Amino acid sequence: MSLIRRRIGPDRDSGQLPTVLIILVFFGMLIVLFWIMLPIGEATDQKAGSQAAADAAALAAAQQIGDDLPDVITTAVAGATDTGRLLDLFSELAGGYGREAAIDFANRNGSSVTAYNYARAVDQVEVTVQERRATVNGDHAASRARAALGLRLGPCSLTADPVVTPSPTPTPSPTPDDDDTPPPPPPPPADTGTTLRCGDLVLRFRVDGSSGRPRLITDLGDLKDRIEPKLIG
Repeated sequence: MSLIRRRIGPDRDSGQLPTVLIILVFFGMLIVLFWIMLPIGEATDQKAGSQAAADAAALAAAQQIGDDLPDVITTAVAGATDTGRLLDLFSELAGGYGREAAIDFANRNGSSVTAYNYARAVDQVEVTVQERRATVNGDHAASRARAALGLRLGPCSLTADPVVTPSPTPTPSPTPDDDDTPPPPPPPPADTGTTLRCGDLVLRFRVDGSSGRPRLITDLGDLKDRIEPKLIG
């Protein structure tokens, strides 16, 4: 009987050893898997964060451009001394216009703007941002977003328009007693009209006949309502 017990004892101990090894191998695989998946998960999370920052930056820039547009037009028209200057009405809206708003919203989302461009002729704001926080691998996630205002602004062209002006008061014919009266001065040149078309925007002007300066007659009150910033990619 004692011999049988001695034979059973070692067999029971030898059965426990593989179980311990299996548990150790299992936990080891979990640790390895964790260290493999951690950088992947962190990179995915940063990519999502950088894309959200890029989207917010592009939309903010488009909204800022739309908000500033009426003032840009008013200021440019006030400085135009002739209709030819109207062709440069949107020269202020260069490729960097709206960048400040993009930078502001990117900063709020922990990112930095690395590239920016506003192409008004095709109605596109493009922003590239990069996460300031690095992953465990030292990488910085980067994303790009594009937004549109819903209003193309170029190229510009002018079209002459008729302007209804009051008929001049007829000058009475001189009588024999008025021979020494000097003739009345000629009437001032009549005002004219012109229309400026820049892409989707149409603006109408009255041009002073004497000075040649254009005066905007299109109401800009509803211009902001036409601006609907949206992501396009």
